[in-house]
Amino acid sequence: MGSNGIHRADLDGNNKEKVVNDVRCTDPFDLALDLTEGKIYWSDRNVGIVRSNLDGAEIEVIFPIQNPNIDQAFGIALYK
Repeated sequence: MGSNGIHRADLDGNNKEKVVNDVRCTDPFDLALDLTEGKIYWSDRNVGIVRSNLDGAEIEVIFPIQNPNIDQAFGIALYK
């Protein structure tokens, strides 16, 4: 995180790949996985709260920083 995208790799560090490479993922700070729904949620300091499918498809901003109650997004937690 924090490197213009979201990456994944095997536990041993092999097979690195960029999962999310999009303008809505310019400065990701924190992320959470919803494996039941197949979603990645992340906070992006420049965009807000964003989500996508686990493969990085169907990206959507669900809480933009233009909201009057938030000026930067720094963390995220999921509650079900």
